[in-house]
Amino acid sequence: MQSVNNNKGFTFVEMLLVLFIVSVVSSFVFVNISTAYDKRKIDHFMEQFYIDLLYTQEYAMSHYVDMKVHLRDGHYEIRGSSYAGPTILKRTYDDGIQVDVMTMQNPIVFKPSGNIERAGSLFVGYKGSRFKVVFQLGRGRVYYEKIR
Repeated sequence: MQSVNNNKGFTFVEMLLVLFIVSVVSSFVFVNISTAYDKRKIDHFMEQFYIDLLYTQEYAMSHYVDMKVHLRDGHYEIRGSSYAGPTILKRTYDDGIQVDVMTMQNPIVFKPSGNIERAGSLFVGYKGSRFKVVFQLGRGRVYYEKIR
């Protein structure tokens, strides 16, 4: 009687090699996904903050009242002219996002004409990305640009 030595499986070394390759490839994918997630987080914050500023300006013009954007750590609030008044909008954001009020006053005030009370700029930063938000006098224009 002959002994048939016919193993149709993989060796332990082959399995280890395949698992190593899979783990290396998946680690590269994870690093790229987390970097893209961080970039999207700050981009989303900037888009939402810009939209909320335009909303505040429009609300001030349509209701003919002063509107204020109060910047706090981790959130900002949109209120009427009195602080005791109701909060129109409150948005929270990631604690890693830093908002530095440079030449702007806090709160940011929009007049019933749509103009801003005081021109200036502020900086927003998150994990190496930095944006500058500029408030112009005249027509109350607001724009932001990426610095780095």
